[in-house]
Amino acid sequence: MINKNVFTIIVTTIMIAMITGCTNTSMSSSTYSDDYNKVSEISTTSLAISDAYDNSGSKSEFKKEAKKIIKDLEKTKMKTKEGKEVLNAYVEISECLVDTIVDNWNKGVLQVTGDKKLIQLEAKLKEKIYKFDEKIEELKVESGFYEMLEELK
Repeated sequence: MINKNVFTIIVTTIMIAMITGCTNTSMSSSTYSDDYNKVSEISTTSLAISDAYDNSGSKSEFKKEAKKIIKDLEKTKMKTKEGKEVLNAYVEISECLVDTIVDNWNKGVLQVTGDKKLIQLEAKLKEKIYKFDEKIEELKVESGFYEMLEELK
């Protein structure tokens, strides 16, 4: 039976080897890994827009802050085709969310959950994320990641 510390060291070594370039797919894996981390970061954009809405005293103040958030989002550099598609979907959702908030500014309670365009854009985003996740899984299979884990068991 393998000691837990030895197992942890072996798994860590394999992960580092995969990331640093011991396989042909490592460059691709690293690129997708970078994009995956960026997707995690940009997924909080809706919360940032919501915070901007909550903290704004006026419509123009909100527009200014929201424009800055979207501009920062657009500056995100994605390296993969799938990552770029996910980023574009987040940009579209953010723009739609801002437009919906601005259009309903003085109407009391803000309800964006029923917005048909926003629902369509979220469905599009889910599809793009699914394709992105599929590509990552494909790279894991190509690199033998799962086989290495099985050997360690």
